[in-house]
Amino acid sequence: MACWDLASRLVGEPVPALLGGPVRSQVPLYASALGLDPAHPAAPEAAAWISQEGWWGQKWPLPRNLVDEGPAALAAVLAPLREAAGTQARFMIDGLGRCRVDQAKRLLPVLGDLDVAVAEDLTPHTADLARLHGAADHWGVALAGGEHTLTARDQHALLTNALLDVFQLEPAWCGGLATSLHAIDTAAALGVPTLPHGDRVAASLALASVCTAVAVPALEWHLTLEPLRQHVFTEALQPADGTLPAPTCPGLSAPPAVPASTAPQVVIA
Repeated sequence: MACWDLASRLVGEPVPALLGGPVRSQVPLYASALGLDPAHPAAPEAAAWISQEGWWGQKWPLPRNLVDEGPAALAAVLAPLREAAGTQARFMIDGLGRCRVDQAKRLLPVLGDLDVAVAEDLTPHTADLARLHGAADHWGVALAGGEHTLTARDQHALLTNALLDVFQLEPAWCGGLATSLHAIDTAAALGVPTLPHGDRVAASLALASVCTAVAVPALEWHLTLEPLRQHVFTEALQPADGTLPAPTCPGLSAPPAVPASTAPQVVIA
């Protein structure tokens, strides 16, 4: 990814131009509330705010204690959030790999009743997805994962074995931009949309801008972590109405903030 960034700056073209050219000017974002406690009394207010601000959707964590306490405890916590988000909102949860297969199967009816659109990483092992698909399909819950499939071979196996309904690769972890673009194309050919993981938003944004909305409907924006990540850049990415503009300047992101007096002088012969 550093090489893509440097090549982009050298030729004076944005990264999407080097990847084939952008096909859209704006990319939707979904709000990741993983830094928030879904059981907090103010959590429904946050869920309502996310919907009002125009985000593509919202994702909440699945705390371990709710997994252990079972379906009734999960319903008691998630139902107020779902109601506050509104019936039209895309409501998702991230299991963070905290469920055994038997636990996940017991929780899926609750997720289905609450119209949870996507359940990410319910179990720690992607092989477990094959054992969950029947129940998930019955309750209308799409299973998501893929951010930890680090090689092209693993990504291909995950997709071609029909283990996922939604692909969530992370370009910074899963082979870089070229490998990620190939994986997105493979997923799209199989009818699986990709919602890139939000660890490196600038890289995911470059990828999404050269993909259709069918292939990449939205990117993840971490409500609590991403502002801290953006803090080191002179020109931070700033969502507006739940979207980010496609990159139009060279580089994957603005350069890190360095005082002018100490900035290194770079000369390209």
